[in-house]
Amino acid sequence: MMCRKGTTGSSPSSLPSSTSTTAYATSSANTTVTSLGLYLLVIVVEADTELQEPSWRSLKQENEELKKRLKEMEEDLEDKDSDLEQREAMISALSVKERYSNDEIQEARKLLISELRDLTDDGSKIKVKRMGDLDVEPFVKASKRRLTGENIELYTKWEENLRDPHWQPFKWVETGNRVKEVVDEEDEKLKNLREEWGEEVTNAVKTALEEVNEFNPSGRHTVLALWNSVQGRTATLREAIAHMTCEIKTLKRKTNLKHRK
Repeated sequence: MMCRKGTTGSSPSSLPSSTSTTAYATSSANTTVTSLGLYLLVIVVEADTELQEPSWRSLKQENEELKKRLKEMEEDLEDKDSDLEQREAMISALSVKERYSNDEIQEARKLLISELRDLTDDGSKIKVKRMGDLDVEPFVKASKRRLTGENIELYTKWEENLRDPHWQPFKWVETGNRVKEVVDEEDEKLKNLREEWGEEVTNAVKTALEEVNEFNPSGRHTVLALWNSVQGRTATLREAIAHMTCEIKTLKRKTNLKHRK
C-alpha cells in the first residue's frame, strides 16, 4: 500500500531550515546585546554626570569669585590712580611754590650782601666775603721768609691757575653714605707748589679752589657770599639779618648822640 505525499507530516517548504533558525537566533542575540550595551552606556553616562556635577558647580563658583576679586582689584586700582594723580598735582604745586620761595630767598640774599658791604668791615662777625678769592697774606709771608720779592709774581700766577677751567685738580671720595668732590692732594701743580713754597701757601690755594668749586664751578670766578668770620663758614640769612639789624640800631644810637651834642 503506497503512502500519500503530504499526509504524514509537513512539507519541506513549510519547515524552517537550520540556517534560517541560526541566523534568526544570532540576530536576536545581537539585538539583545546591543540593547543591553546601550542601557549600560546610559547608566554609566548618567552616573558620570552625577559624579561630575559637583565639580562643575565648584568651577562655576570659583569663576564667580575670581570675577568678583578682579572687579574689586580694578576698583582699587582706579582709586589708587586717582590718588596718584592728586599726589602728582600736589607735588607739582609744591615744586612751583618752592621755586618761587628759592627765588625770593636769593633776591633777599643779594639785597643783604649789597647792604652789608657798606655796614661791615674785616673785623665784623658777619661780613661779605668774595668766595674763591686767593688770600695774598701767605704768599707775602713765604716771600719774606725767603727774602725774595717774588710774592706778587707768584700770587698772580696762581690767580691765573685758579681761573683756568682746564685745570681740574679735584677727585671724588666717599665719606659714609655720601660722595663728594674734594681737592686732589696728588695733583702735580699742587705737589710742586708745596715742595717749593710750603704748606701755608698750598692751603691758601686749596681753600680758594674749594670755594670756587662750591659757588661757581662752571665759571671759576669769585662770588660774593655772606660769611660768618667767627665760625669760618657761610652765614645764614637769619644771622645776616640779625647782624644788620644790630648794626642799624648802633648807627641810630650814634646819630642820636651826635644830635644831642
